[in-house]
Amino acid sequence: MRNNTVKKHIVCFFCVICAAALLGGCALPTYNLSFDGTPSKGLDTFMRALIDGDDKKTGGMIYNYAWDGSSSLAGETLGKNDRAILECLRSGRSYRIDETSERIVDSHHATVTMEFTTFDIGKFRDELSGQVVAQVQQRQFEGTVFEEASEIDPIVEEIKARLLRSPQQFQTTASFEVEMISHQGRWKVVLTNELYSALTGYAV
Repeated sequence: MRNNTVKKHIVCFFCVICAAALLGGCALPTYNLSFDGTPSKGLDTFMRALIDGDDKKTGGMIYNYAWDGSSSLAGETLGKNDRAILECLRSGRSYRIDETSERIVDSHHATVTMEFTTFDIGKFRDELSGQVVAQVQQRQFEGTVFEEASEIDPIVEEIKARLLRSPQQFQTTASFEVEMISHQGRWKVVLTNELYSALTGYAV
């Protein structure tokens, strides 16, 4: 049951970073993840691949999931504002790895502290929801009657577009430990719930 839950979480992770659910079942590609063999360098390589948008390489750097780079939603289209949100997520990421915090637990397990900044989808969603409710209530007070939920969609899109003009207001910075596992001589990232939440912009 736990393995199934982890797999669902990671599928959602790639759905957010790629605008698609990147599903897999194949063996991991082979990458030299650590360069000089330290956990910090392994994490740095993973983060650079993530920020560069190299999704297939990113998938191969995760210890607890195998992904072949395929997408089951490659043909799906996104609305203009939804594409803009995903672009804010991609372009709004930055990180700083504290190499002095590197802690070797044993020969196969280490932790590294990372400060990570991202566009916070959860914060954006909360602000959007609050403004939409206020706008709908105002229009109802002025006499507008909404008979179908779809009639609210233009209000949602209007407010969404306005909020996206200042994406920096939705940035969140957090510092946390990242777990690393040495697998076949290379340090790989363990996608924990905390790291998963941060990399997906706190969308879940």
